[in-house]
Amino acid sequence: MNDKLAVMGLIVGSALVGIMGLPSHPAEAQVAVGNVAEPGAPVTSESESSSEPSGVESPASVPMPEGFASYSYNGLFSVGLPSDWQVTEQTASPQLTATSTSSAATAVRTEITWFDIPPKEIVPQAIQTIQTNGYSVVRYEAANIDGTTALRIWVADLPEALPNALMTYIGYEQTTAVITSYYGAPDPAVDDLLDIIHQSFQRTPAGE
Repeated sequence: MNDKLAVMGLIVGSALVGIMGLPSHPAEAQVAVGNVAEPGAPVTSESESSSEPSGVESPASVPMPEGFASYSYNGLFSVGLPSDWQVTEQTASPQLTATSTSSAATAVRTEITWFDIPPKEIVPQAIQTIQTNGYSVVRYEAANIDGTTALRIWVADLPEALPNALMTYIGYEQTTAVITSYYGAPDPAVDDLLDIIHQSFQRTPAGE
């Protein structure tokens, strides 16, 4: 797995240079990140005033497939989610959490965290965390989301009830959005569902 992570570090360094702010030199692509905050750390406040989102579709949102609705969070971002999912918000990270219904064939939980930290710090830290925890990297790729290059990483063997996850890192100049979807057994239908959710992400003009 270490070899796969090393190769991923090189790919991240070359494919996302100039777009996500990562260094172009292969050796620099695997930097030590020191005291950089880990994904999942609170961004703005430690208070957790949970509330139900409005679920109102944003005029600038990506057109949603049937059965989906666009949810906005605090003037920062919007995302498309199945309209029957339970969605909650809070000021601490993850700022938005969406959970599939109990009748779903495969359970899914999606968490979205907005960091006031540039991607050149978030992404290397994420790769280091995966390596430290010994998670299995299934695959990884670059994707175009919200007009910018994002990094997708599929991992397995997580110590959770939902042991698989798709993690998407969407980088802007000084901020980073992280979408993590946890799920049970891999399934093509789940892959399609997560693709719709992750591709639908958009920051709002006030989010940068």
